[in-house]
Amino acid sequence: MDINLATALSLCQADPHPPRQPDRVLRIRGVKTRRNNINVATWNVRTLYKIGQLASVIKEARRLQIDMLGVSETRWTGNGRYRVDENYEMIFAGKDTHEQGVGILIHTRISDKISAIIPKSERILLVRLEVKPKPIVIIQVYAPTAESSTAEINNFYNDLEEVMRCSKNNDVVFLMGDFNAKVGKDHGSQVAGRYALGEQNERGEMLVEFAERHDLVICNTWFKQHERRLNTWESPCH
Repeated sequence: MDINLATALSLCQADPHPPRQPDRVLRIRGVKTRRNNINVATWNVRTLYKIGQLASVIKEARRLQIDMLGVSETRWTGNGRYRVDENYEMIFAGKDTHEQGVGILIHTRISDKISAIIPKSERILLVRLEVKPKPIVIIQVYAPTAESSTAEINNFYNDLEEVMRCSKNNDVVFLMGDFNAKVGKDHGSQVAGRYALGEQNERGEMLVEFAERHDLVICNTWFKQHERRLNTWESPCH
């Protein structure tokens, strides 16, 4: 099984020291590559609380043949799971108001493998798949923005620590989403590659430290892209 990772800020629990110039396919150690492909991606969609927005996301997911798409900032309320069409199901976690929110769009060819769903908060959602040779755990997040307080970001990482403990040693873990952090080129860590953007900020430092504690790799920093493709939005605070 090959795990293809689209361009997004994602962390993968795999070999903590990947090659300096990896190819386009992230090959998870111990996972067979002959039989099936599962394409995994994550996007900040800015909102799904708008007519036609979900249909547009599904159209792109189908075009890119994405099997598991984590979405940040859905702005949906409550928690739930429902069949969107003949190809996809949507699992989501939100709050009482149309703010924040996360979700995972999953193809129906693998949705029957779901064994657990944990909507920790409107910022953190875990889905576990019982597949062979190793179970897959997807954790989709939407971290607090730069305008948020230190208490909010600390609460976010405390909740994330709790959710990480729900995974087992033999799981393949994808922690992905919008971390609202800049890892920076001069991060000085083996969990990130040399293709990060700009200078590290405080949130980026926290993200690197979290990855180091959990033997995670910040995958998109290992793939060379044109600079215009490294970010799609810049905070007015910077």
